[in-house]
Amino acid sequence: MRITLAAALTLAACPALATGPYAVSALLPGWSEPGGGQVAGLSIALAPGWKTYWRNPGDAGIPPRFDWSGSENVEGVAVVWPRPHAFDSFGMRTLGYKHEVTLPLMVTPKDPALPVILRLGFDYGVCADICVPAHDTLTLTIAPGAIAPEAVSDAPSPSDVIAAALANRIQPAHADTMTVERCTIVGAGDARHFEGVFRPSAGFTQAPYVVVEAGDDVWFAPADVRIEDGLIHAAAQMQTMTPGTWVDRATITVTLLGEDEAVAIASCIQ
Repeated sequence: MRITLAAALTLAACPALATGPYAVSALLPGWSEPGGGQVAGLSIALAPGWKTYWRNPGDAGIPPRFDWSGSENVEGVAVVWPRPHAFDSFGMRTLGYKHEVTLPLMVTPKDPALPVILRLGFDYGVCADICVPAHDTLTLTIAPGAIAPEAVSDAPSPSDVIAAALANRIQPAHADTMTVERCTIVGAGDARHFEGVFRPSAGFTQAPYVVVEAGDDVWFAPADVRIEDGLIHAAAQMQTMTPGTWVDRATITVTLLGEDEAVAIASCIQ
């Protein structure tokens, strides 16, 4: 297995590292925020020809799962997702990353004056012609008031890697970038489906890939999307774990992935 040089040097500098036949994962130290929060990263370097998945893998694939329950002095960990790529294989479209990816982690300590110990049980999938489930156990200790670590040799520093991933995150939609004309569930029972109409202020000259989500209890099919008179129309069939379960529009998120832009609508209630 050959991992890219920059990834190998960056990961080698970090003790919180796990290796497998198709991927190398690591927790990267970052920096402290003024309010006491900590920024870290979860980096995955993949063997040539292999990829891993976004939080929603698309038509197929294995979504990642994070278990932080063994951590100490941690109130919560929010994963920030860089913009994924779309892959077409065997007539299906999946969303994820190839080569390498770093997921920034926004860590909220219970007590900012004390060290944070991150302990992660990480389940994820890596795929080429086949998909293989992977499990890594990682640990990272972060001192209070930690500053960004320096680069090692010519490799980028862990903080540089995390900052680049933050710059590549999906941007939240604002009134000056995307107007929500319609965002709702229509129909009844098993015949319900999502309908959305969105007006971008710029970009999206071609129909984007639209991902609709509303928690683990609701499944949305890949959306049918078209652009008409400058409006993006999206429709997606849906199912709930319990038939007929009511779906709160406030919990529905919509992510639009275009050729050169990506925005996320945090709620169907604006």
